[in-house]
Formats: sequence, structure tokens, C-alpha cells
Amino acid sequence: MELGELVKHARKEMGLTQKDLSAGICTQALISRIEKGDIIPKKSILDQLGKRLELSETDLNQVTHKAKYNDEIHQVKTTIRKYLEKRDYETIELLLNHNEFMIKKVNDENDQAFFSWIKASIQDKLYGQKGVALKILNDISLEGLNEELVLEILNAIGVIYYQDHKFEQALNVFRNGDNIIDEHIDYKVQAKIMLNYALTLEETASEKEALEVIMRAIDAIVNQNSMFLLGDLYHTKGYLLRKLGHLEEAKKSNQLALSIFEIQKNNEFKMMTQLEIKEINDELQTTSAINYMS
Repeated sequence: MELGELVKHARKEMGLTQKDLSAGICTQALISRIEKGDIIPKKSILDQLGKRLELSETDLNQVTHKAKYNDEIHQVKTTIRKYLEKRDYETIELLLNHNEFMIKKVNDENDQAFFSWIKASIQDKLYGQKGVALKILNDISLEGLNEELVLEILNAIGVIYYQDHKFEQALNVFRNGDNIIDEHIDYKVQAKIMLNYALTLEETASEKEALEVIMRAIDAIVNQNSMFLLGDLYHTKGYLLRKLGHLEEAKKSNQLALSIFEIQKNNEFKMMTQLEIKEINDELQTTSAINYMS
């Protein structure tokens, strides 16, 4: 039982209101936050609450330790995710090493899967050990895990297959991930797996299906008023439209991508997109573009 649940249960068993419990100890608002699991109070306050609720010191110590441990794990995971967005795997490895003892004691299946995924990512991105990374990822049991975490793990597996040119295997993984997606999944997770799914479809000569996936991904990002991966998505859309012969629409998508890359100061993709636009302009000089809207 969590600390908040223990306090709430004991309070109700004694027929106390939050105001009754807080009297002379703390504010009623603090009791509310404790019961919601938002905060762990100071030991002096917790001891007084324990006496009033007739809770043993052992029970309080156990749930308090668990709450602090869960909070520390949450903080480590939050910090790792920040560095994941920067693709700073060196710092992530340092974080894992620094918190190694605590991570080894993790018993929550979602936390265990999270840290296995991160360890696999380090093997792949930092050391190029794709085989080791794939084994770690495939050994994770996905049953019962948070759906967003399942998608992150599937995405990592699919990317390794894609980079190894095992496109059919990658396609199966990304298709499974795409089937899980719904409106409750974080839009960034949706965008990542849909982008990689579309890139894999293109490699298997399924450009039209890839285009449909990309447009769904763009909608998911735009609906959130975000620019996360938006340049990549528009650039990929332009590439697919060009392959399908829709040159004018391909040019428009690449121009949108170029604007985003300029805002983000992404010079590598900016130059690549400028080259793409130039090549499309050259093609337009000699080819009658297909009307995309027909």
C-alpha cells in the first residue's frame, strides 16, 4: 500500500475528516496532497499523523521508504528522457552507472522494461552493438506493460532491423506498433513510430501506404501545435510525393520542411532539403507534373 492510501484508509477507519486529522499538526491541504500521493511530509509531521492514526512506526517507515524510492526512480527516468531527446547517450550511461545500485533493486515491471530499453539503446547508439541491443530488447516481456513504453521498445527493435536492411522484419514490428496507437498515446511516441514505419514502407516499394502514414503523423503533430519531427515528416512526405510523380506537391512539402529546419537551425537537413528542392525544380523544367488533387 502507498503512503497516501495508508493515511486515507486509516483516517476513514477512525471516522476522521481531513480537517480532523490535520488539526494542530498541519494544513488540511497538506493532508489532501499526502493522500493523493503528491508529497511525502517531513518526518516530524508524519510521526504526529502516525500517532493520531494509531499507525505503527514500522508501517510508516516501510511505505515512506517505498514512496521515496519510487520518487527517486521517477526522477532518474525523467532525467534520462530529457537526455534522450538530445541523443546524449554518454550522459545517460553516466546516469545509469551512478544509480546502478538503485536500478538493480527495481521490481516494477514497467521500470525494469524501461531500464532494459535504455541499456539496449546505449549498446546500439554508443557502442554500435546492435546484436547485443536486439537481444536485450527481444528479451523484454511486453505483456502488461504501459502501451507507450511498448511502442518505444517496438520502435527501437524496428529501427535496428531497418538499419540492418531487414525491412520485412522491421515492417512487421512497426505495423504491430502502429496498430497499438490511439489518441491516448503521447503524440511524440506516435510520430516516431509512424515516421519509421513510413520509411520502412518506402523501402518495400509501398510509397502510397507510406504517404498515408506520414500524413497521419503530421496531423498528430499539428493537432498538438508542436514542431516535434515536423520537418522530418514534411521532408519525407515531399520525398514520397516526388517518387510518386507529384512534383509540385513534393516541392511544397519540402519548402515547408526547409522553413522548419531554418527555424530549428538544423543546417544538415536544411542543405539536404535545399538540394531536394533544386532537383525538383530541374525535373519540373522537363516533366509535366501530375496533378496531385486529381
